[in-house]
Amino acid sequence: MSKRNRLRDQDSRGVAHAPKRRKYGLEALERRLMLSGTHDAALIAAIDAALSTTNTSGLSAFATRLDDSSALGRQLPLAGAGLGANYNPGTQLNSLLSRLAPSYPSLAALAAGLEGSPGIADGVNVTATRDNPDDLELDVHFNTTTTVVVPVAGVYGINLAVGGSLSLATTLDFQMTIGAYWDSSTSSAVFYINGTNEQLQVSSSVSSVNLNSTGSVGVVDLNVSGGSAALSPAFTFNLSDPNPAVDQGRLTLAELNSTPVPTLVVTTVGQAAATSLTVNPSPSYGAARTPPAQPTSTF
Repeated sequence: MSKRNRLRDQDSRGVAHAPKRRKYGLEALERRLMLSGTHDAALIAAIDAALSTTNTSGLSAFATRLDDSSALGRQLPLAGAGLGANYNPGTQLNSLLSRLAPSYPSLAALAAGLEGSPGIADGVNVTATRDNPDDLELDVHFNTTTTVVVPVAGVYGINLAVGGSLSLATTLDFQMTIGAYWDSSTSSAVFYINGTNEQLQVSSSVSSVNLNSTGSVGVVDLNVSGGSAALSPAFTFNLSDPNPAVDQGRLTLAELNSTPVPTLVVTTVGQAAATSLTVNPSPSYGAARTPPAQPTSTF
C-alpha cells in the first residue's frame, strides 16, 4: 500500500483503520418478454389476423372457395350440386376460430388460445409449434360436424320422379401446418399454409331421409310411404403451389384467395359404399279401389 493510502486509512490521532467498504444497491429489473426473433411480434400478429373470423381474405375465406364446382360443388348421385350449395366449409371453420383473441404476446400463447381444451374433442388440436428465425409455424387439426339438408336430385336410369330431402352429417377434417415468415423484400410478415403435408377432407353420410308422399314412374302416380338412402362422398383436397420455385411449398393468403380453384386444389372424391335410394311405393288408385301390395324398390 502506498504512503498516501496508508495516511487515508488513519484518523486524526494517527490510529490506523480498515478501509471502508463500498455499498452497492440492486436496481429492480424490468419484466420483459424475450422473443427468439426480431420480427416475432409481427409474425404472431399475421397468423392471428389470418385466422380472424372477420378477415374476408383470411383462412376461412379460402375454405369457402372449396364450394367451387370443381370441388364440393360437383354433381353427386341423389344430391346433385346440393352439398356445395348448402354447405360452407368457411363458416364451419369460423365456428372453431371464434375462440381467438385479437392479439397474443407469444407463439405459445397463440397456440394455447387456438387449442382451447386439450385434444381434438372441442374441434381444434395444436399438435406442434416451431419457433424458427423469422418463421413461426403451428401444426393444427380442425374437426367439426354439422347437418346439411339437400334436396333429392337423383337420376335412376328410369323415369322415376321422387322428391324430398336428404340430411347429410358432414364433417370438416383439416390437418395442416400454418405459419408466417418475414419477407425482407417488403419488410412484412406473410401468412402461409405449408402445401407439402396438408390433409384436407370434407366427408358426408346420410343421417335421415324425408321423401314426399307422392311420386311417379312415367305416367303412373305413386304413393310413397317411406324410404332410405345411402350416400357417403368423401372429398379430399390437395393444394398445388402456383409458385413452387419462389414459395418453397408455402401458399400465401394472396395465392389461396386469388388462384383459380381448379389450379389451386386437386380434388378427388370417393365413398365407402354404393349410392342407393330405397322407396316404399304403391300405385295411386282412386278412392274406390284398393291397391295391391307392392314390394320395396331400390334404385
